[in-house]
Amino acid sequence: MSKAFDSLHPTLLLAKLKAYGFTQNALDLMKSYFKERMNRTKMRQVTSEWKETKRGCPQGSSLGPTLWNIYQNDLFYVERESRLSEYADDHQLYYAHKEPERAVDTITRDGKQTFC
Repeated sequence: MSKAFDSLHPTLLLAKLKAYGFTQNALDLMKSYFKERMNRTKMRQVTSEWKETKRGCPQGSSLGPTLWNIYQNDLFYVERESRLSEYADDHQLYYAHKEPERAVDTITRDGKQTFC
């Protein structure tokens, strides 16, 4: 998954927080955290116009990694034959079998089931 932090959908994260039992006040606070965030890019001497960011998890913030972990935590509950390991926003499926073709088929199937 490339640019994983940028792919976070705040609406889905808020639904997960609600499912975890966050209070309405906490949900409202988190909603405001994602609301009307502006972004621009600077390259050499040229700076782009401000643009509203509608998805993504603020990187470089102290809260960002925790929110990302909550967002992707349910990947570990998907039933699969292969194993899943993760570090920050990097994920890896692995599976060993004496027949390489079987291993490839299993990883392919589980990858589609887990990430698509």
